[in-house]
Amino acid sequence: MMWSPRSVRIGAWLLGLAVMTLALGGCGSGPKAYGVSIELDPDSMKNRSTGMFPAVRADVMPAYDAAGRQRLEAVSVTDHFNRPEADRQRTDRARTLSLGQTGRATLTADDPVRASWGKPRFVVVMVDIPNYESRGGETRRAVLSMNPSRWGEDPVRLRVDRSGVTVVSPAKATGGEPDGY
Repeated sequence: MMWSPRSVRIGAWLLGLAVMTLALGGCGSGPKAYGVSIELDPDSMKNRSTGMFPAVRADVMPAYDAAGRQRLEAVSVTDHFNRPEADRQRTDRARTLSLGQTGRATLTADDPVRASWGKPRFVVVMVDIPNYESRGGETRRAVLSMNPSRWGEDPVRLRVDRSGVTVVSPAKATGGEPDGY
C-alpha cells in the first residue's frame, strides 16, 4: 500500500501534536507526592528537668481540592483530636505521627498510607500541642501545597513549638502559588 504525500504530512503532524501534548504536561503534571517531616523545637518543647520531649500527635491528611482544604481548615484542632483515632483515619484519611522521645517524625512520599492518597492538591497537618500557647488564630495547623513548583526540598519540613506549627522548608523562588494552584 502506498501512502500519499498528504497522508504522510497529516500523520507526521498528528504525531508531532501528540508528542508536544505529552511534553507540555499531559504526563507528569499535577500535584507531587512530597513527604512531610515534623520536628519539635527543643528550646520550647523539651522538659527542662527531664530533658524529654512530651508526647505529641500530628495528623497528616490529604485535601484533593479547595473544598476539601476548606473543610479541614474549618475544623477546630481541639475537636479534631478529641475524636477517636480510628474515626479520624476513616473520615479524614489521617496518618497519625507520634513525636515523642526523638522529637521528630517523617511521613515519606512512599509510605503506604501516603501512597494510597494518590496526588492530593494539598496536605493538611494538625498538631496536638500540650500546653499550647495561642498567639491568636489557629496556629496548630499547616496547609501545604503539593504543587510541584512550590518546594525546594522533599520532605517538606515543619517545626512545632508551644505556640504552633511553622513551615521551615524554603519555597522555590519561582513558581508555585503559596496556596497551591
